Amino acid sequence: MDIRTAHGRELLAVRLLEELNRKQERAETIRSILFLLRDATGVEAAGLRVREGNDFPYYEVSGFELDFVTMERSVCSSSEKGERQCDSAGKPDYECLCGNVLQGAMGLYAPLLSDSGSFFTSDMAQLVETLETADFPLNLRLECFRRGYRTLALVPLKAEGELLGLLQLADKEVGKLTEEHVRYLQRVGNAIGVGLHKLRSDEKMEEMYRLLKSSHDNHLSTLNLLRLGVIVTDEADKVTFLNETACRFVQGNREAVIGRQLGQVMPVSDDDMGRLSGTLAHRKGDSGPVQFQLELAPGRRFWLEGEVHRDPLDLRRKVFLLYDLTELYDLRQLLGERGEFFDMVGHSAEMQDVFRRIRDIASVDLTALVEGDTGTGKELAARAIHSASRRADGPFVAVNCAGLSDPLLSSQLFGHIKGAFTGATQDRKGYFEAASGGTLFLDEIGDISPKLQATLLRVLEEKTVTRVGDTRPRPVDVRVVAATHHDLAKDVEQGLFRTDLLYRLRVARVILPPLTKRREDIPLLVGVLLRRISAAMGKQVKGMDKGAMKLLSTHSWPGNVRELRSCLEYASLHCAGKIIREEDLPPEITGPRYGSTPMPDDPKEREKARIRQALVETSGNRKAAAQLLGIGRATLYRKLSQFQIAD
Repeated sequence: MDIRTAHGRELLAVRLLEELNRKQERAETIRSILFLLRDATGVEAAGLRVREGNDFPYYEVSGFELDFVTMERSVCSSSEKGERQCDSAGKPDYECLCGNVLQGAMGLYAPLLSDSGSFFTSDMAQLVETLETADFPLNLRLECFRRGYRTLALVPLKAEGELLGLLQLADKEVGKLTEEHVRYLQRVGNAIGVGLHKLRSDEKMEEMYRLLKSSHDNHLSTLNLLRLGVIVTDEADKVTFLNETACRFVQGNREAVIGRQLGQVMPVSDDDMGRLSGTLAHRKGDSGPVQFQLELAPGRRFWLEGEVHRDPLDLRRKVFLLYDLTELYDLRQLLGERGEFFDMVGHSAEMQDVFRRIRDIASVDLTALVEGDTGTGKELAARAIHSASRRADGPFVAVNCAGLSDPLLSSQLFGHIKGAFTGATQDRKGYFEAASGGTLFLDEIGDISPKLQATLLRVLEEKTVTRVGDTRPRPVDVRVVAATHHDLAKDVEQGLFRTDLLYRLRVARVILPPLTKRREDIPLLVGVLLRRISAAMGKQVKGMDKGAMKLLSTHSWPGNVRELRSCLEYASLHCAGKIIREEDLPPEITGPRYGSTPMPDDPKEREKARIRQALVETSGNRKAAAQLLGIGRATLYRKLSQFQIAD
């Protein structure tokens, strides 16, 4: 884990969020966080200071000598003669470098500070030379420099504008950290600050719960002092009390909410309310607090963590405890550096460009063409265009044009009237009419016949459809997004595709890169796909070891992301624990199972060999072979014909 790499930063963010969300004591959480940060930055020493009143003592250190910590703490609150320094209000007056940073008193040295208050120098010698010329008492106050540390970073840990602590990193090597590293650590520091704030609130919550048992008369006013949202309901689930924080999570002011049903003033889904109520029976059990989303109005969205308790002095009453995790959830974009866009995933430059193009295309109501190899996610791109457009509330209808005869595809697209052909017993809408007000996705558009191409061109130009067997055109309000793995320009040259239809389709255009062109996205894709697969299977698979990840990172992936998902489903099914290992991966990833003949180097020959191997493994079952390869059946049939493979 190294923050100099994108994968290392992603892994650090994942591990930090795991520790911050783990149910454990604050001391254990802070210790885990400190060791993660020291390991990720590679510095010799790290310390984490947690605020206590107006003081910032070390809470946990790693790599610093004990006498250094003692010396540095005494310097931070003492004069040169060892006397404790206080201001006019009696609060400690820090004179050390760390203390001045914490108090925001480094005005003379503003070039050394970031906007958020972080202090950083890659060479303490330069800092000492600078400070010696200014009115800044040195003596013992640069103990870091006296101990031989040459790189120093001090990063504030904040939540809701409050300074909760300080992360201190030091190394005896000059330039061990860079400004880029510190900027990243500032962002991570925000997440840690939110997590520490939550841990502190959890401790207060436990203390408040003990107070509830001993003092029922004054617990309501005490709870009102917390940033924790507290709502109390009676036996009929009517609100009898809510503190100031909880007022943010309901519709209406305090007076309007009191006496009303909780479900009427806090719109939580039935499923989430059921899970929340389920914590009543498991306050100390495995279920723990539940997390859910609350949207009161457009722009007023919260991610909350909550649990329900019985009032110990009146078991008919319920106490809802709600903690706002919205900022922490927003910070989870650190995991992918804007890596998720609707259901598409990728933080590579190629995918970020795809996301930008989709946003641009979604803002206008034009026909669009999505191009890319099989399995690159063309339908996901089409859905993203739809979801980001003004048509998002309308239907999204997907049609695969491959392998269908002209009469059948015409009937499906444009509809038919009763008696149009044998079996047409009643009028039926086509997909164009069914998608009215929304988006029609035409997959494998390059496979339709020239005759149907002419009909489709007319529909796109006139915005009307005529059902099979009918003469009356019907207006349609639909946006068409087409997709193909073909090179349509070459198809035009060969007379297989109409030039005018091509120009009409690719008014707006997205080209999806193959997985081999964005290998840096594979770790992120693995993480996202494993979470979805685990949820679907009900089997908790957390990740994979380095050997398995290396195999995935070097595989040729002819089936692209679809093949990767198929591979992970296979591995999740066969792995014995929570971590996927090399032996859990399918044979086409680890190597050929039958015989010792290596796979060909030529990509087309390699793909042909993999198809033959899949057919052997599935005893010729084409549906099972397509699933094993991570491609659709229509794609498999096309490749069987292309490679002239007879099973």
